[in-house]
Amino acid sequence: MIEWRSPSEAREIGDSIFGKGVTTKRGEVISALLGMEFVPGTEIALDTLSWNAAHYLIATFVYQKLPVATDSGGQALVYRTADLLDPFAKETRRYFNFVTSVYEATELETGFSHTEVMVNEKGIALVEINQRPAGWPFAEAENAGTGTNQMRSMLQLVKSKGRLNPTPQKFQPTRIVFLIAKQGGHLASLPQINDFKHLPSYHYYEPWAKAGTQIRKTQDTASIPGILILSHPDANQLETDYQKALKIEEAKLVVQ
Repeated sequence: MIEWRSPSEAREIGDSIFGKGVTTKRGEVISALLGMEFVPGTEIALDTLSWNAAHYLIATFVYQKLPVATDSGGQALVYRTADLLDPFAKETRRYFNFVTSVYEATELETGFSHTEVMVNEKGIALVEINQRPAGWPFAEAENAGTGTNQMRSMLQLVKSKGRLNPTPQKFQPTRIVFLIAKQGGHLASLPQINDFKHLPSYHYYEPWAKAGTQIRKTQDTASIPGILILSHPDANQLETDYQKALKIEEAKLVVQ
């Protein structure tokens, strides 16, 4: 990804790439560039279902990201947390009403959707719309916070032929925590399930790396060494456990 701030800068970037044999990480010669507006703000992800043009909100997440320096000398934003939002809150309904208008404009009738928007002082802007269910670990976080997820809710819709409303009727604060390796190298150790299991909010933990192997510094989703899901009826308890989890990560995730 290359940042440019004017059409002239875009032309200069294109001139420095096209016809020069510049390749992607996969070795493919770059022959075209896609320019997109950079939209600042808070990223929100909505997981929804549609059935015969009726749309249902299953879960909404808000991301927290941290800036990190990349191996190439640039800077990237990496996921730190994804918080499940209260589906009954006014702001959550505002996000859902926006994506519903997108579905109507694109004539979406039936299927899964994972839609992401950016929210800032100007309003809500569409970032992406995907006709697919939420990926892991969001489905498990949905289970923890609402008692269901997109797949289960779609099964309800199919079995009832659209007669049942699959919208979750319960909510409790839930957070996905993405572990972060502050440097690359030999992974001497990383947290184990028993390190987190005593936390009252503990729901699920899955390491994505193995001690004794070489890992990259976390700078994208592919270099995240593991995920933790916390869920508890008391938001204050969840926050307390999150701070404890960060200390566990600091002590146990050791890269040499």
